[in-house]
Amino acid sequence: DGGTHFGTLTNSSTDFEIGVTTADKDIKFKGNDGGSDIIALTLDMSNEGSAKFNNDVKLLSDSSVVTFGADSEIQIQHSHNDGLNINRTTTTNTSPISLNLRSGEADISDGEIIGKITFSAPGDDAGGDANLVGAAIQARAGATFSSTVNNTEIDFMTGASEAATTK
Repeated sequence: DGGTHFGTLTNSSTDFEIGVTTADKDIKFKGNDGGSDIIALTLDMSNEGSAKFNNDVKLLSDSSVVTFGADSEIQIQHSHNDGLNINRTTTTNTSPISLNLRSGEADISDGEIIGKITFSAPGDDAGGDANLVGAAIQARAGATFSSTVNNTEIDFMTGASEAATTK
C-alpha cells in the first residue's frame, strides 16, 4: 500500500492487540477454503466491532454460555445431553425472563400466523412420518390487526401419522 500506515500489532501489558488506525475500517480474517479465497470473519469497526462470521459459529464446550447485555444478565447456556437453557442472572424479585417472538410484518390479516414453535425429530432413522413436525403451538390473528385490534388465537397442534395439525 505504498508505505501507508493502516494497522497495528501491539504488545500492551503482554496482551497482543491488533488495531486498525483508519476510522470505520474493518479487520478481516481471510483464508482459503478448498481453493476459494474467503473472508471467514469481519470485525465491523463502523459498528462498534460487530462480528460477522461467513459461516457457523461452533462452541465446543458442553457448558458453553453466550451472554447478552452490559451486565451479562441474559445467558443462553448449553446443557450437556439436554439442550439449551435461557437464563436471567438478575436475582431481584421483579426481573422475570422473557422470550419474545416478534413478527416484522407491516400488516397482519385475519387468520395469518404471527408466530410458531414446532417440535420434530428430523433425524429419526424410521423416516417418513417420524421426520414430520409432531407437534406445534402457533399464534394466529383472530381478526385483521389495526391500531385498536390485536385479537389473537392460540392453536395447539399434534400429529398422528401426518404433519401436526389442529385437532
